[in-house]
Amino acid sequence: MKKLMATILFAIVLLAGCNQQKFSEEPNEVPIEEDAMQETTTDPMIAGDKTSNIRHLEKYSNEWEVKGWYKTEGTDDKGFNHIEKDGIEIDYAIVSVNGEPTGDTVAALGEIRNNTDKPIHLNGFSDIFTDQGEQADLSGFVETLRPGARAKLMGYVEGFDYGLPADFELETPVVWLEQEDGEAKTIYLIEETKKKFTKE
Repeated sequence: MKKLMATILFAIVLLAGCNQQKFSEEPNEVPIEEDAMQETTTDPMIAGDKTSNIRHLEKYSNEWEVKGWYKTEGTDDKGFNHIEKDGIEIDYAIVSVNGEPTGDTVAALGEIRNNTDKPIHLNGFSDIFTDQGEQADLSGFVETLRPGARAKLMGYVEGFDYGLPADFELETPVVWLEQEDGEAKTIYLIEETKKKFTKE
């Protein structure tokens, strides 16, 4: 009888242990990732603003997180650089981003305004020359704006062969302003043809 009782008691303990193990092996609730709770914008001016809490940008086929800013002489507290000449205004931030389809790269986020009475054609920032000696193209800007129009700017380097630069020279924007005779007037928006940007 004692042996039977001992056997029954052993079986109860064994079953309880199995149930405990099965319960402990059930998967825990997966926590919501922090990134999933962060806001996303389609506006480059918001994503490029250092004082904004929104760091995720989704526009066209790009999905980026802004990781940092590059500054030059005249960069304001929001991270923007301002150019104004002959009725043309550009506000832009130079930032490091990570995401699809570019990986880690440099982007220009901003806005251009055509306050003239003629159509303009923006060449954009054509070249970057990095501290690693790499030359790359910064492309993807609006090409044409009618009089009185404004548009968001979003240009980027498709990728760097020698890693994300700590600093680089950036060519300033060039604009072609259409004239009545059909010929284009070239406008260099600032005096220097290149500006040096350094990572903050």
